[in-house]
Amino acid sequence: MANTIDKDLQAAIKQAKAGRPMRFAYVAKGMEGKLLLGKTITPKETAEAKKEVGGGQVYLGKCVGEDGTLFFEVVKEPPASLAAQIKRRLKEDAGLTLPVEFRTKADAEAEDAAEAPEGAAVPPAPPPPPPEPDAARAALMKRLNGLGAPLKAALAGPQGPRVQALFVSVNGFLKSNDFAQAAKALDELEPLVAAAPAAAPPAAAKEQAKEPAAAGKSSSFVLMQQCRLAWTAAVKKIQADIVTLRTEAHAAYEGEPILDKMDKALGEFIDTLTKHHENLSDKLDEALNAAGADERQKRQGEAIALLQQFQAYADADPILEDIDDNGLVPLQIKKTLAGILPLLASKLGASAATPS
Repeated sequence: MANTIDKDLQAAIKQAKAGRPMRFAYVAKGMEGKLLLGKTITPKETAEAKKEVGGGQVYLGKCVGEDGTLFFEVVKEPPASLAAQIKRRLKEDAGLTLPVEFRTKADAEAEDAAEAPEGAAVPPAPPPPPPEPDAARAALMKRLNGLGAPLKAALAGPQGPRVQALFVSVNGFLKSNDFAQAAKALDELEPLVAAAPAAAPPAAAKEQAKEPAAAGKSSSFVLMQQCRLAWTAAVKKIQADIVTLRTEAHAAYEGEPILDKMDKALGEFIDTLTKHHENLSDKLDEALNAAGADERQKRQGEAIALLQQFQAYADADPILEDIDDNGLVPLQIKKTLAGILPLLASKLGASAATPS
């Protein structure tokens, strides 16, 4: 949000990182925010920060560095997106890149004796929270971990978006110690995972890979099959990442105008990705089913052109930069495309040059 480095904020962050506890106030407004950090923070300073941002939710507590990580202590578990937002403010407003984590402490908003104004009464710290029910958490984690490989198959299946949303919800409820809601989400997730088709065993996959050779097909045929599978896997990963981002965005920005903008941008990108995925998959199918070597080589050349066209889009479209730098969840969609697209073009080019 700021165009210049806030030297006071930068100095306070460095002191906190060195292990000196600081007070903090963070005003969250959509994807923007304002971070205050210091020995004390007055209500007037917080109100001014809120006015500067244009309203929003205020989070108060303490901040201290431990082993290079900044821990922000709050009374209640904050939204999962808040750590990423504050990390972004550290980078943009103070020019610092640091790991950020939140943890709950019952006395996070209470003033220490050294912080209170002279003569002011220091309120007693509230009693510590009851011990965490380890048995309940362990039982739920055992159920979640027991999903194993079938969960990956379910994420790639027709119920993938719902499976992804439930999986994210379970982890969120566990993080906030809401074990009843975590169990409820798991009750819905487990049948979806159980109903997903199982992935082909390694032996079957090997036999499938041998079929083209057994039928007298060329090595280029096998390579094209591998390219098609790799491309489909990359697209499914990106689609799953978008589902995760949408889930977090709706949790963080419900009712805010920015949510409509994010949904529109994500929808436009998914439409472009889906169209290109279908076009490239169709072209690879045409190459696989070509009657002769000349026809196959021609279709592979057309597939390479499609890859290069989408690569140019991925390099130039600012929407991809915004999606990766969303402030909610860490994504590397542009990096994924930058890795898979040139690789596929290279493999298809080598395959086209190989005599059948």
